Amino acid sequence: KERPSDPGTATGGDWKPAAVLAGYGAEPWGELNLEVADDRRLPARWLRREFNVAGEVRRATAYVCGLGYHELYVNGKKAGDAVLEPPISDYSQRVFYVTRDVTALLRPGANACGLILGNGRFHAPRLRHTVTYGIPRAIAQVEIEYADGRRERIATDDTWRATDAGPILAN
Repeated sequence: KERPSDPGTATGGDWKPAAVLAGYGAEPWGELNLEVADDRRLPARWLRREFNVAGEVRRATAYVCGLGYHELYVNGKKAGDAVLEPPISDYSQRVFYVTRDVTALLRPGANACGLILGNGRFHAPRLRHTVTYGIPRAIAQVEIEYADGRRERIATDDTWRATDAGPILAN
């Protein structure tokens, strides 16, 4: 079948102009509610852990499973260049984690890991026509392998500090 030379037009071939099939609020969708309740909005969570690096680091790998979107920072520098990770998932079926080489971001002595945790699709601000799983959360660990063979694990536990008083008020 012949197509129009300009796909932006509805002339030629079997293409037909767009038609209104149902009015606003018609079945199967019902009345649309475009307002989001303020009490469903959540600010991003900010998590932080300080730790010492005691020796020359051969390799350091971070593993982060954020239920919601997250960004990992080590000593104020973002680990990787991805945004909006991990991929969207049906959290009742599977969750994804992200692995990052953070060797170059560590330094001898005092260090800090930071994690910004956003809602993603884990906490849905709309109650209708969507699934929500709860407040965003994360589990993370940094595996440090020293040049002398020692290993150290920095993992999420009750020593991490958390706040929602950051600059991202809704996401």
